[in-house]
Amino acid sequence: HHHHHHHRSSSTTTYANALLRALVFSLLNCARALDAAGGHRSLEALGMVRDAGGLCETIGSCFENMDGGGGGGGMAPARDSPDLLSGAAYVEAVIYHTRGQLEHAEASYGQCIQGALSSSSSSSDADAELAAAALYGLGRSLFERRRLSASVAPLRASWSLRSSHLGEGHVDSIESL
Repeated sequence: HHHHHHHRSSSTTTYANALLRALVFSLLNCARALDAAGGHRSLEALGMVRDAGGLCETIGSCFENMDGGGGGGGMAPARDSPDLLSGAAYVEAVIYHTRGQLEHAEASYGQCIQGALSSSSSSSDADAELAAAALYGLGRSLFERRRLSASVAPLRASWSLRSSHLGEGHVDSIESL
């Protein structure tokens, strides 16, 4: 009967999930735009990222509970959330980076990398690109703090992730060099 219950609610669930995800994306895009506008807007941007992060957790818990099934089944819909949470962590890191709060930035980059690489779809190009971007940011931040030896590993990891997923000639791979 589990299957039947799931079938009944799945289209609504999918719709609600997609809607919330779209909301998270627009919050994150807004935050990036505000951050690019610079100065005093960056605190507002951080607030938006926090909201987006909260929404991700809501998405995770709601859809986990709705599916309710025992075993791995109950986890399936929540699989969508790690990539969003990683995305939120990345935007947060970028904002801290712009604000010159490098240690905060590095912590958020780290969260993003962990999330993107541990997500169930770790082989997906989107996750790899996100992790590579975060590794690149982390390396740059460490470099800016003159922690040169520490910056080498993340920059190198960023390059190898990008070249394995995007091909060596890709613009992004060259940037990471």
